[in-house]
Amino acid sequence: MELLPCGTHAAYQRHLRTGEKACEECRAANAKRSTKYLRTSPEARASNAKSSAAWHRAASRLKARHPAEYRALYDEEKDR
Repeated sequence: MELLPCGTHAAYQRHLRTGEKACEECRAANAKRSTKYLRTSPEARASNAKSSAAWHRAASRLKARHPAEYRALYDEEKDR
């Protein structure tokens, strides 16, 4: 059986299985595959929407509980 070359999702998985850090080509191939999956999979979109909504609710609650600290962090991040 011939192994697929670097720059494919299969090669990315192979790097992980063997405990290696994936090369740039394989990381790019994996990112492309993940992006396509997240854009086209209804299950992934629903899960991301749910996670995003939870994150925004939590951030709003933290902002209300710690307004001065939130403002300081916001200003710090804005200047990055």
